[in-house]
Amino acid sequence: MDKIGIKQNMQTAIDLAAYLSQLKQTAGKMQESFGMLEQGYFTPLQDEQTKQLLHSYITSRAALLEIVDDCRRQFDYQPSDDPELFILGFSIALLLIDSARFMRNSFKDNPYTIRKLNEPEPHLNIPANTYQNISQSLTSPDNAIALIEAKQYFQEHTQSIQTFANTCPLASQLLRLIENKIDTLKISLTEFSKASLIVRRDQAVRAIKHKTLGRLLYKIQKIGSVMVSSLFVKNHTPCLPDMIASELKAQLNPGDVLVTRKEHAMTNYFLPGYWPHAALHLGTIDEIIKMGLREQPHFSKRWKMFDAMFENTQENAPHFVLESMKDGVRVRLLSTTFESDAVAVIRPNLSTPLITKSLERGMYHEGKPYDFDFDFTRSDRMVCTEVVYRSYQGIEGFEFDLTKRAGRLNLSAEDLLHLAYQRKQFHPITGYCKKHHKHVLSADELVNVLKNTLSIFN
Repeated sequence: MDKIGIKQNMQTAIDLAAYLSQLKQTAGKMQESFGMLEQGYFTPLQDEQTKQLLHSYITSRAALLEIVDDCRRQFDYQPSDDPELFILGFSIALLLIDSARFMRNSFKDNPYTIRKLNEPEPHLNIPANTYQNISQSLTSPDNAIALIEAKQYFQEHTQSIQTFANTCPLASQLLRLIENKIDTLKISLTEFSKASLIVRRDQAVRAIKHKTLGRLLYKIQKIGSVMVSSLFVKNHTPCLPDMIASELKAQLNPGDVLVTRKEHAMTNYFLPGYWPHAALHLGTIDEIIKMGLREQPHFSKRWKMFDAMFENTQENAPHFVLESMKDGVRVRLLSTTFESDAVAVIRPNLSTPLITKSLERGMYHEGKPYDFDFDFTRSDRMVCTEVVYRSYQGIEGFEFDLTKRAGRLNLSAEDLLHLAYQRKQFHPITGYCKKHHKHVLSADELVNVLKNTLSIFN
């Protein structure tokens, strides 16, 4: 993660802070409307609302934890007491604790809602006892120690942290968030096991002066991660082999959809199926210009961004994608999408002029934040597959059937692959899935891999 990546993660943390605040309001209204559920059971609508809330919360939580993991990897690469990394890491720790405490306190007196929140949701890979595990993260002595250390580090380095924040607007926003939420630690720490704290707090305070930012990042990374501890990001950096990436790149056309999987990524576990993510291939600069997109409004006003990305890469002819990740809908280098363990490439059944029109439509959404609600009825926030949906939907009869999941109508990455498997709207082109083959797949081989990996067949 370079400095640009840190800035993007800072913006994501700011967006998530605003989103979690909205989620609190939603939870409050839901709690008020549910009351004590005098009927003793959930109606279908109440069941959907509860699952929506839980899924939105845990996906945003997983995104926060992945940002901290990015920070930790950056520290491992270039160790330093970097105020930028600390501001980002500590603000996320406070968001994790604050949101977890709210979730616990909102429903702790309603046994019916607790029972519903602890139910598994197999279609979204939500494990049983999720609410219980969230609550346990708030009573963990390890988390208490991490917070004490982080708070003391913050107090001892206030001047250097403030000096840096004065030079970075994003850091300044996160610093205000820290200052607004740091007092909540006084409340939450009293709720931890006093016996464990008395002994371990003294040890931490004696040792704090010898702790580095790296140790804090490792500990902050663990805050609130009890829920996904068995699924937590492992020591694995997803990346296609160079030869595989080159062969795949040679077969790509603008408008292709790349559906990917990263092993051990937390956000994989709260999306349906083996293939959780999708990106829209825009092509190389030459291909984009040849299609006439350079002059189209949504491309032309962003062309400086393409130029800057081109100048900052060492690739001779870089490919670009439009992709929604936790930092929102952005134009990215294809090499970012290829930071995966498996890739499936599918192509729309459309002529080149219609694909050109679709890409122009898709670029309209560049810059929008990520939608942790997975709600396709709104377009101000977008998930990865919604970029594909809003680019192609309605083009010459190109129609998608949305599926209701956790109470929301949406389109999963596996839905896209199933369409290609059926030769509807898309057709299979190529791919790579080391689990099944060690070479680049032909179209027919990709079909067989899809038959073995798509949840609809398994």
